[in-house]
Amino acid sequence: MVEYRFQYDARDIHPGRNTIRVQNIGKFSHNLTLFIVPDDAPTIEAQQRANDFGEARETALVFTQTPGNAGVFAVDFRPETRYAFLCRFRDPDGGFHYNKGMLSEFRTP
Repeated sequence: MVEYRFQYDARDIHPGRNTIRVQNIGKFSHNLTLFIVPDDAPTIEAQQRANDFGEARETALVFTQTPGNAGVFAVDFRPETRYAFLCRFRDPDGGFHYNKGMLSEFRTP
């Protein structure tokens, strides 16, 4: 994680058990929430613009990591399923990191 984005390669995520290591290499604190996004739901970016994540279901999270720290979690990804990462941390200005671009959607093969 760096400022307002996740750095990962979705091709490394596969159906079945995955161990995800989340390291904060940025200057600000960050966290990660994993959501399942239904196939018929709008993109996670469209849900963010509407400020309504009601279509997405929270699946896992890594608590807030201060700069330089890391967290690990394991998740069983379903095949051919849409997922999204979001950072729900708030800056001192009150803005959520996901509103600053720290969200990403991917689909498992």
